[in-house]
Amino acid sequence: MKKAHIWLPVVLVAQLLILGAIVGKRERIMANGDVVYLKTMPVDPRDIFRGDYVVLDYELVYQARGLMQESKLSAEKVYLKLSTNQRDVANLVTVDHTAPKAGLFVRGFAPSIDYNNLPELRLGIEKYFVEQGAGKELEDIRGEAQSWQTPLEMRVALGNDGTPVIIGHRFSPIRTRTRFADLEDTLPQRDRSPQHLEFSIENNSLATLSVFDNKTHCGFTLVHAETLRPVSLNRDCSEAALERTELSAGATYQVTIDLSQPQWQVKGQSDPLSLAGVDGAWQGFRLLYRDQSGADDGEQIISARFFRRGGID
Repeated sequence: MKKAHIWLPVVLVAQLLILGAIVGKRERIMANGDVVYLKTMPVDPRDIFRGDYVVLDYELVYQARGLMQESKLSAEKVYLKLSTNQRDVANLVTVDHTAPKAGLFVRGFAPSIDYNNLPELRLGIEKYFVEQGAGKELEDIRGEAQSWQTPLEMRVALGNDGTPVIIGHRFSPIRTRTRFADLEDTLPQRDRSPQHLEFSIENNSLATLSVFDNKTHCGFTLVHAETLRPVSLNRDCSEAALERTELSAGATYQVTIDLSQPQWQVKGQSDPLSLAGVDGAWQGFRLLYRDQSGADDGEQIISARFFRRGGID
């Protein structure tokens, strides 16, 4: 008993020192770290024991998982090299098991690798705690499936070793809506695959937004929902001319995609398939628009995830 009494204060002091070191590191990063914005695709759980929070899915993590699977990158720690655009939004450049010698990067953790499935990847900033009741307000602005959605952009400070710390948030100046034109919002999901996907982009800022597209919608690409990798097989847009549409504040650009057309076919077990014929639980998709203005720091706009039977997340 006497030995236990002797060691108990030592253990408590050690725990306090460790906690103090962690808090001190976070404070140093918040004060001195490079600041970027990470675009998210959040969901809305609630932890009744820890207060309100929003769970964050980062857009660049989706891309990194696809690159890791493609290159068979296996490492417990991975480093995502970043570039930023004129709004300080971070874009993924590369993923590696070693930290870049220069430039911006964020450290992630990949605890297990199974190349039959997508790699796990976490940045350690997937929960954003807010004041009681504020989480619901954030999610109301973020939106729901088949309604207008405004992505959160998390303000993140990066330490010298790539450790990220959330220091705030803002909303994207662009909001979107994804729905199937074949289905009415008030009807339950039907046992058939709708053909026509509507994707709307609204300029939610005061600045003018330019959208580049044409009649065959070569400004857009069909991508895998979990990796954002292109999946369309018959896209022939290499020499297609794109027309510029200027969106003033509050203006909307809407495309209606006929998913039965050959240009939207995806890989099947033997032959190319239209989305109506695709099977498999992983087969969720998104529509991606990438800025075609010619600027190196252009952003991309991603639709909500949708499935072959008309479901939309």
